[in-house]
Amino acid sequence: MTDDGHCSTPTDVSSDGIEPDRLTVLMVATNAETKRVASALEDEHRLSTRTVPSANDALGRLDEERSIDCLVIARAEFPDDVESFLADVRALRPGLPVVLSDWGRPELLSRRIRREVELCRGLRDLAGFREAVEHAGHAIMITDRSGTIEYVNSAFERTTGYDESEAVGRRPSILKSGEHDREFYTDLWMTILNGEVWEGRLENRHRSGYHYPIEQTIAPITNEVGDVTRFVAVNRDISRQKAYEDQLREQNQRLESFARTVAHDLRNPLNVVQGQVELARERGDERFFDAALRAASRMDRLIDELLKLAEQGKAVLDPEPVALTDAATNAWELTDTLDATLSVDSDRRIVADETRLCQLLENLFSNAVVHAGSDVSVTVGTTDEGIYVADDGPGIPETERATVFESGYTTASEGTGFGLAIVKQIADAHGWQIAVGESEDGGARFEVSGVELKANGDET
Repeated sequence: MTDDGHCSTPTDVSSDGIEPDRLTVLMVATNAETKRVASALEDEHRLSTRTVPSANDALGRLDEERSIDCLVIARAEFPDDVESFLADVRALRPGLPVVLSDWGRPELLSRRIRREVELCRGLRDLAGFREAVEHAGHAIMITDRSGTIEYVNSAFERTTGYDESEAVGRRPSILKSGEHDREFYTDLWMTILNGEVWEGRLENRHRSGYHYPIEQTIAPITNEVGDVTRFVAVNRDISRQKAYEDQLREQNQRLESFARTVAHDLRNPLNVVQGQVELARERGDERFFDAALRAASRMDRLIDELLKLAEQGKAVLDPEPVALTDAATNAWELTDTLDATLSVDSDRRIVADETRLCQLLENLFSNAVVHAGSDVSVTVGTTDEGIYVADDGPGIPETERATVFESGYTTASEGTGFGLAIVKQIADAHGWQIAVGESEDGGARFEVSGVELKANGDET
């Protein structure tokens, strides 16, 4: 016996030689027999006991001492209103095991107490685990070994569109999108049936029909001898992540194309500058400097256009109604239009970033003058879906219309090839679409759609 009254060699030792945890037990002990049992539990079975004379006292003690693991009370000591008493216990200590005892052998009572405490703790852990799974942000699905769904959480319902009642009892194939071949699924099943974890990306089909990407981890659940009995799958919807990845991939492709164009288009006039300067040095003829200056001027225009192109890719955050007539007039005045004429056939307003709308129109006007001639007639107007800019020049061949918006594309000897690319960047930044066709006069007609239009004077 140790100084604190506990036996140093308890009898409740597991078969593997590990002593059980010391539990704290509250006992309603009103006679010598119950006190004897309490003492035996304390001294021989690693149970710290607290004794009180009545059930009401037990309630007070439970309220004061939160470390109590179990309440033991003899049937004879139960109060008249048992249900009310148990309700009071549950209110004070939810999940606390209550053991009814006729006392008897202390070792049997000790085992029963430990079993009840272990069971209650297991139930609490299970309830906590289930609640955690239910509130998990990722979709979780549990299947039997053959793949029949046994459980899904709330996130699964939100992600897939299938209610628990619709999913349980069916197989995960309800989510197949048709994007993966048989070999893909064969490899998946071989991995998990061998007791290994499978991780990868899938394209699933929502109940309503659309496809969405997920990252999935499937882990086998094994029994005590290591046999696979179930599988748990955790799915994370990566639609937003994949959209970002696709956007980044597209931006990288544009950047690579942009870099190639810059290297090519700047190298040509640079070679001209170098060659003309060398000729001027060798021959002493200043006329070669004029050609060098023209090439340098072209490089300057290229750099200016490149900077504009990079700037126009930024999204438009605060568009406001802009009078189309005013925007077109301002853009026309800023363009070297020579003998060209402008006609605006609409007084409607465009919801846009005014500065960038003017830049879009400037580039379309400049494109018309460069390719259709100095006396070209340009018309600006609105459609049901947006605006158009048309000219009476030679137009754009149908075979070339798909490429005119690419950076560096030009058919003019002095063109930079970035004007229409800038136009498309501005349209994209607004969320608009742009296409090119043939005007009524046989020239080029650029149509911008997806534009929010307002009548003049409409402030809503």
